[in-house]
Amino acid sequence: MDILTDEILEILRELGIEARRGSGRDGEVDDLIVTIPVRAGATEAVVDARWRSQPLSPSEALRWRGRRADNAILALPSIPKQRGDQYRSLGINYVDSGGNAFLNFPGFHVHIEGRKPRLRANQGTSAQPASTNPAGLKVTFVLLVAPESIGFSHVRLAALAQVSKGSVTNTLVDLRERGHVFGERGSRTLIDWDRLAQDWVDGYIRDLSPRLKELELSGPKPDWWTRHWVHTATGIIGGGSALAQFGAELRPDRTILYGDPPWREIRREARLTQDGEATVILRERFWSADLLPADKFVAPLLAYADALAGGDPREAAAAQELADRKHWAFAR
Repeated sequence: MDILTDEILEILRELGIEARRGSGRDGEVDDLIVTIPVRAGATEAVVDARWRSQPLSPSEALRWRGRRADNAILALPSIPKQRGDQYRSLGINYVDSGGNAFLNFPGFHVHIEGRKPRLRANQGTSAQPASTNPAGLKVTFVLLVAPESIGFSHVRLAALAQVSKGSVTNTLVDLRERGHVFGERGSRTLIDWDRLAQDWVDGYIRDLSPRLKELELSGPKPDWWTRHWVHTATGIIGGGSALAQFGAELRPDRTILYGDPPWREIRREARLTQDGEATVILRERFWSADLLPADKFVAPLLAYADALAGGDPREAAAAQELADRKHWAFAR
């Protein structure tokens, strides 16, 4: 039996879950069929054990869930706490080789975190592709939310993405090699927007979002920002407020505003303070205010990515429902 499957089998047995080996699929570790003692007696579920150097990203996990039964369990060598938070917000049952787990069934609930994984897949030594490092993600974001920018000069793209001209050059070369850019300046075309957008969401959550500066303060409720905020060059509204604007069935309880640290103008105009409940998150804008100067809300693609990264189950579910309903078209 595969060593990962063997470790997961032992962990499940320690939790009082009986397991047996199921039939495998080509190229993948055999599934485990587990019997879970639930309120009504017992129920069977499939454990999908996968060797991965990195855990599934939120969007990959959503695609995984869409291909599996609702009660399926994802098993990986290692699931860090932050990724576990995201999986739980998406309603995904999981377990790793250290025993970190979230299993949520009627009458049977397990939530364990903080354990050291017993197994780790090799990370590899290859360099990160230019379009998926933080600078490349900024360039790709510009191309995705402003499709006409694909024909801009490297200098103009660098200004909009707030990166160096070299980063633009390297990103476009990489996107061309990956099959997303065809042609030269003046006739360049962006190809397969949906796949590139999904890849960007994964990269944003993993590599760009954690690097952005932010500050939590007390201030007006979300509906105030939607009705009264007009200083779009200073700060642009994101998070659940943006999702609701795009059609998500959601009543947000906080507001994210993207602007330039230390956000003095936003703090003064909205009278934000450090006293009281933190209802406003000020986050570093990673694109030029000239990119979409007339927009009051962030691009739908960013609102979707932040919902998956934020750990709020309501926002994650609302964002995914909106993406499914509009077939990703809303993010253009």
